[in-house]
Amino acid sequence: MRKFTLKAGYRLAIGLGNPSFIENGFAFYPTYGIPYIPGSSLKGITRNLFILIVSEHLNRDAKSVEEDLMNEKFDNSKVPLYLFEDNFGEWELQETFNVLFGTKNREGKVIFFDAFPKSLTLDDIEIDIMNPHYQPYYTNPKEKPPIDCYNPVPIHYMVLKEGVEFEFVLGVANDTDPRYLELAERLLKAVLKSFGVGAKRRKGYGWFIEEANR
Repeated sequence: MRKFTLKAGYRLAIGLGNPSFIENGFAFYPTYGIPYIPGSSLKGITRNLFILIVSEHLNRDAKSVEEDLMNEKFDNSKVPLYLFEDNFGEWELQETFNVLFGTKNREGKVIFFDAFPKSLTLDDIEIDIMNPHYQPYYTNPKEKPPIDCYNPVPIHYMVLKEGVEFEFVLGVANDTDPRYLELAERLLKAVLKSFGVGAKRRKGYGWFIEEANR
């Protein structure tokens, strides 16, 4: 098992599409009622980064690479997994994907646990706002043009503040080479620090930083 802590570099919006008693949803853990990042989301973004690295290395479309990986068609081919400035050597492509994420025929052996804040107060939760100006156009685009005479319609949603620390935990089956666990950690850290997790990532939300003394 491996644990590491990262700090939210900006606001974090998780689960905006979840059913909720408030205007927009938020990811609250069903048992404890506190904000969290589902392990399935962490596995998904890490898997996407792996596929992106492979597709760029092979100069192929990411969807076709994903399909071949899921159907275990890469045989014994290898790929160098460059994690930005860090070269982590060559890895057997198909077997690495099998172990980290699983395929249509087998389960992965790396476990991405749900991530929770290390500490949390009510002050760490705040209300953010989207302010669309073209709601009539969005609701009836065939009859309403996107013009500036409409009134803005504020939409409120919850976010976690910048600076909230999360603890991330990865596990692996007992019979698995521990290097796969190290690779999973490097990939997860890389995607959280460079691409982020959750909603509105193109607006700068959801990315993390690692403090130098950790």
